[in-house]
Amino acid sequence: MQKTIFDIMDASDDCLDEFRSVCTELAQAKYILAEKKMSVVLQTIAKNKKLYAFFADCMEGFDFSYELAKARKTDGAGNPILILPTERKERIAFVFCLLLSFDTGATEFKEFLHTFYESGVSANAEYAEFAADVIAPFCEDVVNGLLHGTQLTADKAQRECGSADAPRPMYSERSAPQRAPEPPESTPKDESPGISPALVEPLLACAKEIIGIAARDPGLGAQEREELLLMCEAFVQAVRFNAEKPARTMYIGLKNTMRCCSIAHRLETQARGLERMMD
Repeated sequence: MQKTIFDIMDASDDCLDEFRSVCTELAQAKYILAEKKMSVVLQTIAKNKKLYAFFADCMEGFDFSYELAKARKTDGAGNPILILPTERKERIAFVFCLLLSFDTGATEFKEFLHTFYESGVSANAEYAEFAADVIAPFCEDVVNGLLHGTQLTADKAQRECGSADAPRPMYSERSAPQRAPEPPESTPKDESPGISPALVEPLLACAKEIIGIAARDPGLGAQEREELLLMCEAFVQAVRFNAEKPARTMYIGLKNTMRCCSIAHRLETQARGLERMMD
């Protein structure tokens, strides 16, 4: 039997140690390495079944563009400041979406730091303040929140992938700070053309069909159903973010999961459709 991405996922409590470790490295990093460390944190979440299910639950119905606009405040001197959501679940979703927007290039990282954490000293000083204000509390929120346990359900996954009544995308470039030229000391950003606009709706429609079949088919075991729905959710979120590389990574996992599941024959049409659009 072929292995799926879930064969390499760690569902044990060891994920907390790994998450703490990568978050600590991110919080203690220098500015020039921060974006690479952010990618490591996001990869750690994506590869771990328990972590990803937790984040998916936190992000249900979360509107990042709205929350980002609400978080933009000014202090008594008129300087822009960032105020995180007061509810832990919303804070977790907010910071996760913020890291993802940096990683995909939707938000220019240097411009964001200079807008909200300007120090007049150096980029490292600005990043250190950001890390203390955002990254360290984020790690603590996730670890404490994960101890309570959360899980995606079939209904949640279906609502996330719905078309007419789906929640608004979690991120909108209209709400992001404008991009600034790359600083000479920064690492080169991975430029990606993104997913073709003509493919977004067909990809989401195909994923919706898979979710519908997985949610209703009585021949699918509970564990297989959970894995298939979770992988579909990961793929859908990457497509909604127009994040080409994460979408392709999630597509590979979804394709292998469909091939290995007990209702693979029922998903042949959808598998061929995804292959035609993604390969």
